[in-house]
Amino acid sequence: MLNLPVKAVAAALALGALNLVGPLGAQVGTPKSSEASAARPLTAMPYSPSLDVTSMDRSVDPCVDFYKFSCGGWVKNNPIPADQAAWSVYAKLANENQQFLWGILAEATTLRRA
Repeated sequence: MLNLPVKAVAAALALGALNLVGPLGAQVGTPKSSEASAARPLTAMPYSPSLDVTSMDRSVDPCVDFYKFSCGGWVKNNPIPADQAAWSVYAKLANENQQFLWGILAEATTLRRA
């Protein structure tokens, strides 16, 4: 397991690679919607990788529309955010990973100041 300073450096490098922070942690760009401004750092991942049967739409016949059967519930519960042109499980995962890395950095900053 990585110790906290190494995790903070890794998170900073990852955020920099994703262009979320500029030099010395300056935020790049501005939030484009109220949803973006409501973003907050996460201290734990909000999911665990597994088959999510609640993402299925069992009202659809899988022989007629298998995509809607298997993903219809997720599409209903995850509308496209106002500041995005498209939205997918991968975009949501990337967004949540960024918030988790932000939480690691916030925790490291708090511990360093104490």
